[in-house]
Amino acid sequence: TDEQVTQLANACYTYRDRLIVMLLRETGIRRGELLGLHLVDVADFDSRGRIKIVRRDDNPNGAKAKGTEREIPVLHNRQEIQETFYAYLLEEYPPEAELAQHGMLFVNLDGKYTGKPMTSARLNSLFYQLRDRTGVEAHPHLFRHTFATRMLQAGYLDQYVQQLLGHKSIATTKDIYSHVLDEMSLDTYLEKEEE
Repeated sequence: TDEQVTQLANACYTYRDRLIVMLLRETGIRRGELLGLHLVDVADFDSRGRIKIVRRDDNPNGAKAKGTEREIPVLHNRQEIQETFYAYLLEEYPPEAELAQHGMLFVNLDGKYTGKPMTSARLNSLFYQLRDRTGVEAHPHLFRHTFATRMLQAGYLDQYVQQLLGHKSIATTKDIYSHVLDEMSLDTYLEKEEE
């Protein structure tokens, strides 16, 4: 729920972690797509409010984008995400990351791996910590389903949701979210019956 996402975001100790929660919620991107983001993929965020999903086979953390390459608009909470993004870059992004020249957006902020790209294991650890702090059981893929369900319930076309999610086939979107589409069809039918 929105309340649970707010709880998770408020329980983050760093701007980086808060940005992760916010981007997962507002874009529906996959774990590999999130961890595979490079600074250049968010360079146009200011002017266009979009992030790019680019397929790369050489990310130092092994992260890969599974779906199609695409640009995803951040439709909600754009200013808050922007402020969190800049706070992360200006106050937390370690110089070691810049020296390594790997260009990854999400990096480790402390310990012996400071400045190295964040791994899937570290992302899992973040969500375990957030669960312990809030009691909210969440993982990155759950945000993807929440995002898609919200978009469909808000009336966005299933083809548009397909593009945002990076599904190659509309059948995938319809198969996974058929319950939402069925509910929407039923609601439309009931509304017409009432007229």
